[in-house]
Amino acid sequence: MNPRYGDYGSWDHMWGGGWWAGIVMTLMMIAVIALVAWAIVTITRGSRHPSHVHPPPPPAPPSDAHAVLDRRLVSGEIDIDEYHRLSEALRTTARNREASS
Repeated sequence: MNPRYGDYGSWDHMWGGGWWAGIVMTLMMIAVIALVAWAIVTITRGSRHPSHVHPPPPPAPPSDAHAVLDRRLVSGEIDIDEYHRLSEALRTTARNREASS
């Protein structure tokens, strides 16, 4: 009978790797447990954490200039054509400011 084998099979369960093989196997097990824990935390945090969901921006409030323009139209100081012309000028100015910033 081969001296390496006993009644229960091989007594050299590390395949001759020595003490370092036990350390490597322990580190691998710790890495697997850490990976599983990280995956669980990431999945559960992602389902509760709304940081990745961006709500639509609120509508921009009318500017003071538009409010004045609306009041002038209602009071009859300007007609509808003048209102549209000035309103378009305000929108163009606002777009130009946004583009430059």
